[in-house]
Amino acid sequence: MSERRIALVTGGTGFIGRALVDALLAQDRIVRVIGRRSVLRWRGNPAVEHLRADISDTGIIEGALDDVDEVYHLAAATSGDADVYRRVTVEATERLLDTIAARGGGRVVFVSSASVYDAGATARGGIIDEDFPLEHDPAARGLYARAKTESEEVARQFLDHPTVKLTIVRPGLVYGPRGKNVLNGVALSLRGKLLITTGTPLKLLPLIYIDDLVDALIRIVASDGAVGRIYNLAHPEMPTVGLFLKTYRYVSGDRRRTVDVPLPKLLPMFSALDRIAIAMGRKSNYSYTAARLASCPIFSADKIRRELGFEPRVGFREGLAKVCADRA
Repeated sequence: MSERRIALVTGGTGFIGRALVDALLAQDRIVRVIGRRSVLRWRGNPAVEHLRADISDTGIIEGALDDVDEVYHLAAATSGDADVYRRVTVEATERLLDTIAARGGGRVVFVSSASVYDAGATARGGIIDEDFPLEHDPAARGLYARAKTESEEVARQFLDHPTVKLTIVRPGLVYGPRGKNVLNGVALSLRGKLLITTGTPLKLLPLIYIDDLVDALIRIVASDGAVGRIYNLAHPEMPTVGLFLKTYRYVSGDRRRTVDVPLPKLLPMFSALDRIAIAMGRKSNYSYTAARLASCPIFSADKIRRELGFEPRVGFREGLAKVCADRA
């Protein structure tokens, strides 16, 4: 009988990480988890080795890699100042990959983000595939997007490494039960009473249900053909913002008032605000941020279907029903 494989999941106590760990356990893996949160359902499970720590802590990465067969790198900061984002998201990625290389290599999947793309550079209806340029000005973005872009730049240096068998995955908008905000990328909740939209009802949403994302990650690690590749990941059925919000209201019964801010029409105003700020000696990115939010590109995930035959199974209507049922 062959020995059970050991998988390391960094950021394993987050939304994606918990679902991935459970799926790996169902495949009879031993799973080593780096994550700060406590997960009650893993307590007493001999197949889970939970290193309850921050991935940037001294010696954590090095110890966690002992005897590991495959690595799923999900860890990234979601709060804190610029130093925290750089230490947790960027420097930890570099240390992880450098350590794997120094130990003779291994199989790694790095979960990046669709936020790394230079989406503001696309015309309406422009295609964002895996060859589309990354953000040209990370410093103009929020801390999360900036750090994810910088960490992916680190990871891309290992795509052609002779022993580090790396795949980079860029998911679209990930949602599912236990997720914090099913309206991420759709509407902003204001004090729990209003939903704010950005005047882009025809914008297509690159959604990926949590179970489909997890299935894709496990399939990628098992595929030699995925080594050295980058994949976008989204369900081919991409609803518009308007259709998604309408379906969400129907399924959830959420009747909060919606206030639509016509962002595309306000771009000249944001440009004027930038000029005023610059004249006052301040750095301002209002127009750049607004242009990104107002852009309506098409996120292409054809490559993973073409090369690996992967087809997401959960459409947005079914996914929303599962989310709402879980919260009922």
